[in-house]
Amino acid sequence: MQKIPTLFTRDLTARPTLVLPQVTPGCEWVLDGEGTATRMWDGACVMLDENAAWWARREVQPGETPPPNFVEIARDSTTERATGWEPVAQTRLRDIHAEALTLSSARDPGTYELVGPLLNLNRDDFQAHMLMAHGWAPFSVRIDLGTAPRDYAGLHEWLHARPYEGIVWHHPDGRMAKIRSRYFPRADRPGKRTTNRSATPQADGDTAAARLHRTEFDPEGRSSYYEVEIDHEGPIVYSECCSDRISLDTARTFHAALGRWIATQDAGEGPESSDAPNLITYQA
Repeated sequence: MQKIPTLFTRDLTARPTLVLPQVTPGCEWVLDGEGTATRMWDGACVMLDENAAWWARREVQPGETPPPNFVEIARDSTTERATGWEPVAQTRLRDIHAEALTLSSARDPGTYELVGPLLNLNRDDFQAHMLMAHGWAPFSVRIDLGTAPRDYAGLHEWLHARPYEGIVWHHPDGRMAKIRSRYFPRADRPGKRTTNRSATPQADGDTAAARLHRTEFDPEGRSSYYEVEIDHEGPIVYSECCSDRISLDTARTFHAALGRWIATQDAGEGPESSDAPNLITYQA
């Protein structure tokens, strides 16, 4: 699956990263009314090939050793980041993918989104792990997507009035373009503070629960930073994409998933790697 261009050019110097009212070259067809709008799901991209083998999308950073059996499909000429596939069976998505298969009728070759409770923030509140064919959505959502405007200001307002992760447009000739809701600024959500954070342990009584050094952020990348602060109302999770106060249930889910991951490291079940698929993540 080739990397899908973002409809509008992204301002990577902004924090959080936002889009500018300038169409990405090659995506003009969307504003011309061509192609079909489909819902973007917030999970992990996987693929079923013609030989009935399942693969997980993987990015390999410059200087990083590709995982075994990695199949490269594209390489960014600027960043040298490689995009490709690795067998799902050798990733940490293995178990939840197996669960999804028992609940899914996904048998046709193609790409799917693996969604569920342990993937990203599970904003759609899935109660189990499932495989959603890319381009599919409930009928009512498909009807709604047909009303989506295609200009910058119109999409800004339309997406922020809905719970969708974003939109992917499919052209009959195979071209695609996408836009994420969070790429548009929100007046009701505070932006990420831009001061660097220290990784030095804080003294007792400090409100910081976790502090990580700031890193260069790429919304298309798999790894970024997050930061958790706790005030008198509870924990707040900050990242380049958002600033969200999380509930007690979400905090417990995050804690449990992180504990399971740590247990696999202690048991020697896999190399420690920030680019391995995360089951719970606050990133783009």
